[in-house]
Amino acid sequence: MILVANLCASFVLWLSTKYSIDVGSELQSRLYTSYLRNDYIFFLRENSSHLISNITMQIPRMVYNVLQQFLLLVSQLLILILIVLALIVVNPMLAFIAAVIVTAVYGLIFATVRQKTVASGSIVTKV
Repeated sequence: MILVANLCASFVLWLSTKYSIDVGSELQSRLYTSYLRNDYIFFLRENSSHLISNITMQIPRMVYNVLQQFLLLVSQLLILILIVLALIVVNPMLAFIAAVIVTAVYGLIFATVRQKTVASGSIVTKV
């Protein structure tokens, strides 16, 4: 049973990583194409290092720090739901207690990580 769960988790992780990399690549390609379609005046007004940074740094940062983490959150929630459903089948009272504990822990982790992420995002955005 544990082997099957680990195989499923590995497959979901591989799939979400592949998807987020594909999305990031597509976003970079579209942004690059949109830059190339601009007039020469656009490049005179804009800082070229800022444009390059958007393509090479900002999009990958968004993909790896936002999209991949969101996909990881969704997959972990699905695993949590499956575990709770299995516990309900085996022992409903134990399932209720476990669900309350796990929900509280996830809520605490989410609140803590969210505060730190917002604070870090504010600092990075100012720079």
